[in-house]
Amino acid sequence: MQKRYQLLLLILAGSGLVAGAWIVTQPKEPSNREPAHAQNDEPPTALAAELPPVAASRFVNTSGATEFIGTASCAQCHPDEHASYLRTPHSRALSDIDLQRETWGVEFKHPHSSRKYEVLRKEDRIWHRETLLAQEGSDIVLAEHPVDLAIGSGHHSRSYLVATDGFLLESPITWYASKKKWAMSPGYDVAHSPGFERVADLGCVHCHAGRVESVDGSRFRVKIHDQSIGCESCHGPGSLHAARRQGDDPVESGSEDVTIVNPAHLTRIESEAICARCHLRGDASVDVRGRSTQDFRPGLRLHDFRADYVLEQPEESMKVVGHVEQMKLSRCYQETETLTCTTCHDPHDKPAAPQRLEYFRQKCLACHALDACGLEHEQRVARDAQDNCVACHMPQSPTDIPHFAFTHHRVAIHQPQQNMGIQEPESMGRLLPLEDLSHLPQIEQLRCLGLANLEFSDKQSSPTAHDAYRQRAVRLLERVSQQGLRDGDVEASLARVYWEGGDLRRAVLFASESLTSPGTSGAVANAKFVLGDSYLAMNQPDRALGYLQELVRLRRQSEDWVLLGICQRSTGQIPQAISSLEQAAKISPTRVDIHVMLAELYQHRGDPATAANHRRIASLLQLDQTRIPPRTGAADVPVDDKPRSLPKPFTESLFVEKFEYSR
Repeated sequence: MQKRYQLLLLILAGSGLVAGAWIVTQPKEPSNREPAHAQNDEPPTALAAELPPVAASRFVNTSGATEFIGTASCAQCHPDEHASYLRTPHSRALSDIDLQRETWGVEFKHPHSSRKYEVLRKEDRIWHRETLLAQEGSDIVLAEHPVDLAIGSGHHSRSYLVATDGFLLESPITWYASKKKWAMSPGYDVAHSPGFERVADLGCVHCHAGRVESVDGSRFRVKIHDQSIGCESCHGPGSLHAARRQGDDPVESGSEDVTIVNPAHLTRIESEAICARCHLRGDASVDVRGRSTQDFRPGLRLHDFRADYVLEQPEESMKVVGHVEQMKLSRCYQETETLTCTTCHDPHDKPAAPQRLEYFRQKCLACHALDACGLEHEQRVARDAQDNCVACHMPQSPTDIPHFAFTHHRVAIHQPQQNMGIQEPESMGRLLPLEDLSHLPQIEQLRCLGLANLEFSDKQSSPTAHDAYRQRAVRLLERVSQQGLRDGDVEASLARVYWEGGDLRRAVLFASESLTSPGTSGAVANAKFVLGDSYLAMNQPDRALGYLQELVRLRRQSEDWVLLGICQRSTGQIPQAISSLEQAAKISPTRVDIHVMLAELYQHRGDPATAANHRRIASLLQLDQTRIPPRTGAADVPVDDKPRSLPKPFTESLFVEKFEYSR
């Protein structure tokens, strides 16, 4: 990656790594084009920019003022419902580590990355350890952490989270129930494995826990209030309901209790919204301005809070959380007004394995006569000995997550070749909203579509597709900006694009505007990154320093700490620079450049032994990386020609590298 602060690594043949130079190159000539708001003292007024209010519900606990009371409180009055709920996967979506069901004393090698992984027990804690298998010298322990939480019911898999530095990180290894073995977590079975670098942010965790919230307004730091996906996840917060039932204002017999949402009394779109919050995954998802998915309450419409987009030509490939999208593509869904998620699924219970086939067969036969099937009985049993409707019309299909085959929720006549594998979504089709967004002002629709195209562009491995969707995003977002909409996410996104292209002047202007406009915590973090890196590139480390110090408190990215360390070194703060770079090495222990910089600083401070150790690690890492084939794809063009990329996650997307696979 081309970096304005590029560290030059000098590797001498036969001598190993010897030195590093700290260089800031000159930025490109600034563009003459100005952001819309920088051209005038007063920005133009965006016509019809005010959002309509969220559609009202007759259920009064949809108000943000109603408090959550937790699943345990609900269970006191509803013991039978709670007992059946405990048999569902939702009750085990996120849990503390249970030593009775964990295994330890396990180790396996990952040949793609030359690493070894171990599951250990130290006293009453389970630990995961990652070790680099060095060709020369001793192996290097890259990271080891005590495991704090298990993600997933264990029916398909169980992944793990560790808590460190105030963040939750994903472990790179997962237990796969179907294979009864440990292997790499989805996304980690690659040569350049991210190790313990991925942060489980608010968007990751909210679908695996009953209630979570951000800490200090940062989506990268989360507090979990209720681990289980429990009663209030579907019925809404329960304080009003509990107060009424325990008070002197009983509900009259036969009347509706509007203090708690009953999903059976919702419209289809309102009922589906409860499931869709986590079980819908289009090709891109964007929060509506000033709102977030975390603001959604059961009983409301999800598309008042989030806009989900799919390609104009829907794919047949299976997404792990694409269930709602697939259902809506079904003829069964489109030709009735009643079919919905709970037609087949009882969220309070789950049929036991021996009864499962007949349970779902009866769901089909409630609408379809058995003799209406296009195949004769002999043909059906030839395909499936149990004459199972689901086996043909909702087959187990490979997903976008390795090791998993889930039930395809598009009820249809599926051809075998449609389920052979997963295709990259590289069609040049347009992104279309899955729900009707006409209730939103036109400028908000443009904003959401622009941000969706930007998110979708990041998912393309084809350079042509990446550039095409990126250009669409820029055209839409520039149009929104020129119409005068002040929005931190739009401005931070444009700052990102100009920064990637080396137009630092415009990047700084838009990033500065982003910090004065309403926006998400993701926009704030990335505006600070653009400002910190750009000012450093302009040889103004004093101006960069404050932004980077604020940035490292918001999120956990090694690049942020590296930039901060370079700023501190440039301003003569050597002890602080060492501390920052040590933190960067803790986050990304396989980055050669960090160890070279630390070796130089320790040598400068008069600690040759520590300097030599970092040079040794850098040399071993360099040798190891020469054994690993280079990554291929859009991001692997020659260094000097490659656009710059922000550390992930850049956008406030809810579904980038999440834990969708571990339900």
